[in-house]
Amino acid sequence: MPLKYIIFFTFIAVSIFANFGMPKKIIDQIRMVTVAGYDYVDKETIQGTVVSPMFLQKNQLTDLVYTDTSSMVYENRLKLNAQASEQLHNGKLEIAFFNKELAENGLRETLDYLLRDPSIGSRLYLGIVEESAYELLTSINSSKGAGFYLSDLFQHNVQYGNLPETNLKIFSSVLESKTRDPFLPMLSMEKGIPSIKSIAFFNNDSLVDSIPIEDANIFKMLYQNFNDGQYNLVTENYKASLQNIDSTRNIRVTDEKGSIDVTIDVKLSGVFREYTKENLTKHIPSFEKDLENDFEKKANELIKQFQELNIDPLGIEEHVRSSIRKYDKEQFKAEYQTLPIDLKIKFKVTESGIRK
Repeated sequence: MPLKYIIFFTFIAVSIFANFGMPKKIIDQIRMVTVAGYDYVDKETIQGTVVSPMFLQKNQLTDLVYTDTSSMVYENRLKLNAQASEQLHNGKLEIAFFNKELAENGLRETLDYLLRDPSIGSRLYLGIVEESAYELLTSINSSKGAGFYLSDLFQHNVQYGNLPETNLKIFSSVLESKTRDPFLPMLSMEKGIPSIKSIAFFNNDSLVDSIPIEDANIFKMLYQNFNDGQYNLVTENYKASLQNIDSTRNIRVTDEKGSIDVTIDVKLSGVFREYTKENLTKHIPSFEKDLENDFEKKANELIKQFQELNIDPLGIEEHVRSSIRKYDKEQFKAEYQTLPIDLKIKFKVTESGIRK
């Protein structure tokens, strides 16, 4: 028999025997967790809460909630399994939350469990809860279940709203990079309904600051390229709302005689959806200039806020490292808070509707 056939059949045999040796998960004997939440209790204790949907009949389900306290996430899961009639499994985990106090004390240890479990996907959404993760998870009453409801909330805000893209893979890779600082969406309860209220920024793995979600479009446009953005401009003479904004940004770094110069170019184009002043077509050039000035002012304030806190969510250091041959990490850290960062903003109206 030719060698290639011997290798082929050997590979098939090994695969079959390996599969026999793997633990089997019978669907009727496991309970899929779709969302998990962790709350700070004290320096040695966390409260872990998980939600698993139970299907009652066609198009109907109820969420089963399990919660307990422990010193580690894995220990907590062992305790929660003692409450459940079937084994709790992470294969359908969509999203994980940490309350604000836990995030302020650092997330690295809590994240370790999520990163080590091979059944958890790298695109798992992460979020911060301003109050209690347990209260948020037990407040949701949705026909699709808490996990998928919250996952959809994040997904459509990334695609159409002010929320920049982030997940377990991105957050953990930023932590390991040492040249950027991560961020996560932060939720709060409003009239009993969970809502994304802000973007939380981290110094290493500890939460240090946040900005309201209404202002997060500035950060998103500085952070990444995207489509379908929105921008509201309010001046003394008029108010305007733009939709379907396409945004591209480029960070340029130059080194002139040991002096680092950083320039962020942002190009925007969008469609008028609302304008409170007459003769829009006539005023488009002045409007484009007004928006450029407004964006530049807000963006400069945000960048200065990051520098004062000594955090770098825009990844300026990463661009410096890849652009400057004589990059010195210690020197960059010493100079970052006073580093000049120039902005060049260009906006163009692409459509203003049928009304002039």
